[in-house]
Amino acid sequence: MRTTITTVLATATLLACAACTSSDPQDPVTTPAATPTPTVATSTPTPTASPTPASTAVTADGVIDRTDKDLGIVFTDLPAVTGPAIDALNTYTLFESDFWKATTTSKIPAELEQLTSPKVYDLVKTQVDTNKKNGYTMGGTNRIAITEVKDVDSTSATIVGCHDFDDWQITKKDGSTEEPPAHLSVTVTMSRPPEGLWQADSYVWGDAC
Repeated sequence: MRTTITTVLATATLLACAACTSSDPQDPVTTPAATPTPTVATSTPTPTASPTPASTAVTADGVIDRTDKDLGIVFTDLPAVTGPAIDALNTYTLFESDFWKATTTSKIPAELEQLTSPKVYDLVKTQVDTNKKNGYTMGGTNRIAITEVKDVDSTSATIVGCHDFDDWQITKKDGSTEEPPAHLSVTVTMSRPPEGLWQADSYVWGDAC
């Protein structure tokens, strides 16, 4: 069961441990739509377009279930959190969705850089590059149970989850398949600067769960 951890997740684990000391968090940037210039030929200015959020990672009224069967990711045990924990958790699940998309398509979503610290972004990139180099194709379903949301304030939060790899489909370069790894816990620290949005600041694999 640990063979795949070595070949598929080992690099990610090392980088994730390094990422836990990151001290330069940045949050995803919400990009408003361009505001039209008022028409000077008439007395009535052109209405201003409403800003369009760059992602749904933040400022939600409640916890978003980002389960996507087409993508192959399922979130379970989503807690009924309140306050800043809502946006921290929603950003985390969006990050996990994009991480899985990058893992299965070998293409990193453009928004992922906004959702992560530089070290966590490098973790994802290294995972994608390693799979390409070794000829691994990833698919199936990634199930993530949220087991704990703790140490929450307006600028930081810690989210603990358990990844269920039972339905992963791992195909090697020669067409053979490999047994998925055991269930593993992951601890993710989320951070938010005084003026900014949440992002994944560190990502550390733990013990079996």
